[in-house]
Amino acid sequence: MDFRVGGTSLVTMQAPAEYGGFQMHNRWTYTGIVEPSRIEFVSMFADDTGAMVAPAEVGIESGVPNEVPHLVELQPLAGGRTRVTVTEFGYTTEQARDLSQGGQEQVMDKMQALYRRT
Repeated sequence: MDFRVGGTSLVTMQAPAEYGGFQMHNRWTYTGIVEPSRIEFVSMFADDTGAMVAPAEVGIESGVPNEVPHLVELQPLAGGRTRVTVTEFGYTTEQARDLSQGGQEQVMDKMQALYRRT
């Protein structure tokens, strides 16, 4: 993980065994960082080395562009909590947008549960 403007991270998501355990990789390139409130990055599908692949090459339907800009906003709340808002840009169909939103909501729910335990 190279967390600086121009740096990249390789993010791997793995499906549970009951769904085949397949892995999907994304390369994030950071385009803006404003500490401690804002992170901007462009996400691209990648292979396990970080080389870019087109969405169709990993079985993703049309409507998902090769590069998806993201904006992550962090807002401090009372009690040491933080509101995290993630916005994605560039989907060309409602179905692609809705599928990605569902995935983002799962990630945020899991992250919230993880940090609730600590």
